[in-house]
Amino acid sequence: MEEQKYLQSARITLRAPEPTDIDFMFHIENDTRMWNVSACKTPYSRFLLHKYITENSHDIYTDRQLRLMIETTNGEIAGAIDLIDFNPTSRRAEVGIVIEKE
Repeated sequence: MEEQKYLQSARITLRAPEPTDIDFMFHIENDTRMWNVSACKTPYSRFLLHKYITENSHDIYTDRQLRLMIETTNGEIAGAIDLIDFNPTSRRAEVGIVIEKE
């Protein structure tokens, strides 16, 4: 029986953020065109994004949020998926998806 891969398809992989993703995250977090559909209304520094990546537990039950990077099969970042305001009792969360225009 083939193992089911929940975070991978033939075209993309969903993975935890890495320090190499800071430039991409800086770009999307500071794009004011997205602020009208986001909970974020203030700019983020590269320092804060690095701190998020290195100090966050990346456990949705602990942090009540989870960010996954969308990576193509050739290793390029295509976007990000955020689960925020996670409620473990109801097993519900808000979902935010950012896909690069290109």
